[in-house]
Amino acid sequence: RYEVGDARNTPWPDKMFDTVLLSEILEHFADFQPLMDEAKRLCRGHILVTVPWNSRGGEHYHPHWPLPYAARVLSYMGEVIELRRIKHPKGFWVLGYVEAGIGKL
Repeated sequence: RYEVGDARNTPWPDKMFDTVLLSEILEHFADFQPLMDEAKRLCRGHILVTVPWNSRGGEHYHPHWPLPYAARVLSYMGEVIELRRIKHPKGFWVLGYVEAGIGKL
């Protein structure tokens, strides 16, 4: 099943999903707090997040997310289990693996 909607306000009940994936989306929101709130509400297990760490410019350039900043932001959604930088042909990604729960922010 495929649905289109606002990721900041979904129709599903609390703790509906074992895993929530936020892939290359947080950096597109000036205020990504509502999106993280919704991911935390929906997840009963783990949240997997990818954001750009660095980009070599071009039309899709986004500011990089240094690892300490990414760790602080992601800790809001729960305990950051793993955080690493992954090389990509156009730069790097940050991959975060979060155990959903009470955040630290």
